[in-house]
Amino acid sequence: MALKDNERKIAIGLAKYTLRTGRGGGLIGQITDMGRDMLQGTVFIFAINEVVGISIPVLWLPIIVIGKKGCEYLLGWLDERVGFWKIEQDYSSRVINPFNGEMLKRIKNIEEMLKKK
Repeated sequence: MALKDNERKIAIGLAKYTLRTGRGGGLIGQITDMGRDMLQGTVFIFAINEVVGISIPVLWLPIIVIGKKGCEYLLGWLDERVGFWKIEQDYSSRVINPFNGEMLKRIKNIEEMLKKK
């Protein structure tokens, strides 16, 4: 059953809204994460000072947070090169959710049958 023109326009508008707010939320999340990291870093510095007695100047916080973001970026870049995420997803679909692997085998069998015809 096909959607009417108005329903289709509404569905497309909703899909655009969902995609755009998702991307925007991800970008805002990056900014708010830095603020959260600053707050957590302040607590961490206070705890180190109180428990261990090592005093770290608060002015180091921005450097630490920027360094953390740099490390996150580097790990993402390395993951693109090594492919750990792909290996993890493959393991997840084969072992944790074997139904996906079974479906993949069935699709390959159908493709082979179609090629033979």
